[in-house]
Amino acid sequence: MNEDRFIDIKEVLKIVGCKITTWYNLVSDNKAPQPYRPYGTRSVRWSYFEIQKWIADNKGNNGGNQEQLSQG
Repeated sequence: MNEDRFIDIKEVLKIVGCKITTWYNLVSDNKAPQPYRPYGTRSVRWSYFEIQKWIADNKGNNGGNQEQLSQG
């Protein structure tokens, strides 16, 4: 079984295929996985498994986000 890992915004954007503003809009609207802030750092990371699950759950309709992602 593969272990989960934390990925940075650059990798998230590569996987999801949108621009940073679009992604953060989805996150702030609670339409995308929320980031984690590793203790003692200012950086944010996302769970690779949560991103993959979000993509799978929204495949075909993107949870109403298809238009937003295609504009990104």
